[in-house]
Amino acid sequence: MNWVRNLLRVTLFLTMLISLQAFADDPQEINQLIHGLYVENLRELLCRNADELQDKKLIKVPSQYFSNDFMKYYGENCKDESEHWEMYFDPRTGQNDLSSLHSAVSGEYDSQEIFTNLKIGQPKIKGNQATIRTTYDLPVASYQEYGNFTLFTLIKENGQWKIDDIELGGHDMDKYNERESMTALKTYKSVKQYIKKSLMETAAKQHKSPKKLP
Repeated sequence: MNWVRNLLRVTLFLTMLISLQAFADDPQEINQLIHGLYVENLRELLCRNADELQDKKLIKVPSQYFSNDFMKYYGENCKDESEHWEMYFDPRTGQNDLSSLHSAVSGEYDSQEIFTNLKIGQPKIKGNQATIRTTYDLPVASYQEYGNFTLFTLIKENGQWKIDDIELGGHDMDKYNERESMTALKTYKSVKQYIKKSLMETAAKQHKSPKKLP
């Protein structure tokens, strides 16, 4: 029976070794995922073609980075034929400065090269969830006003790490009080939360009963 015990010990040892190796690979996988996001073309991340029109075929690009739950909301921008720029966020910064997004998508500046001094921090992993913080310098003035870091929340989905939410990158939330047009955002802590709420409000308006005429 000794051979049975030895076999069990070897099996247990190999199982632990595989688990430890998988755990050791997680930080590297998360780092590679986030780095890939920053070198991706913003036009494709926003599912827009060269004419700045929504392109459903490009939905596979953000789905490589985002969880299924995040894509329920973010992906609606790719499927909807109308232009919902108010719900678009640069997923690398969490910011929705429309003039900067238009400039990047239209090719007025290279959206792949606007980040300098990019630093990807060490992920904090708890089971199948993780957070990771990035910092960067941006030459675009409107971005600089709002800060220079992004906090990503990730989950492990079908064995792969995916971004599940994005904090409104580096924003000083008090600044919204100084801009009347931006005050609506101050109650939202994340991109997914904001897009989800916007879609719900849009759906409610579309299904609202017409007012009775006098």
